[in-house]
Amino acid sequence: MFAGMGEFGANEVHCWTFTPNQFAVDELSTVLSSDEHERADRFVFEHDRMEYVVCRGLLRHLLALYGGGPADSLRFGYTDRGKPFLPANYHRPIEFSVAHSRGVGLIGLACGVSVGVDIEEMRPDVHLSSLVSTCFAREEQAEFASLPKWLQPRAFYAGWTRKEALIKATGEGLSRPLQTFAVTIAPDSPPKLIRFNGDPTAEAKWKIADLTSDRAFAAAVAVPNAQAIVRRRALSPQLLGLKQKQTQSATF
Repeated sequence: MFAGMGEFGANEVHCWTFTPNQFAVDELSTVLSSDEHERADRFVFEHDRMEYVVCRGLLRHLLALYGGGPADSLRFGYTDRGKPFLPANYHRPIEFSVAHSRGVGLIGLACGVSVGVDIEEMRPDVHLSSLVSTCFAREEQAEFASLPKWLQPRAFYAGWTRKEALIKATGEGLSRPLQTFAVTIAPDSPPKLIRFNGDPTAEAKWKIADLTSDRAFAAAVAVPNAQAIVRRRALSPQLLGLKQKQTQSATF
């Protein structure tokens, strides 16, 4: 459990998992800014628009909970690569990362240190070998090939989410080719950073943790603090004082 709602313990990183279909889109849309509404309106499919509105709305409510300001008054800045951040005048140095995939979502929060999260549905129709050969580093390709066939799908998604979480934490996103750094990918072993920027001490600087809880989705968090303590909790409408939307939905 967390030290308290909206409070960080020493070295803590908080990871909130949620199911967008539990939340009322209309209620969450009321706290979005005009540019967020404009972006939402550009989505072609209603499902994608709904997930975007819910994710941004929940992010705003969580940041307000941790920082003490109204959710609808938060104003984000953006890096040249499009990563959102809170301006320096926000009274707590909270960093955040958001990910969602096919009906599940994940928000990572940290105080004073960057954070990245990723979540992916483990789809059976993906051609894994071609993605491994084009997106994974040589060390990862060798580890993938050494694993039994039945474990390779889970290893691919474990590696993919770990890598995505790391480049989201650095703020580079896909501007950094995924082959230029390496992590361990065995899904049942603690994740480690193997190689990054030619820095032999990189492994000792980073904490990568798996957040996977079932065989349908893979998830990970990365933070440049080897001492980080990752706390995971499910986010519900009741925890934020929001309305419950009664629908059938995927679980994570």
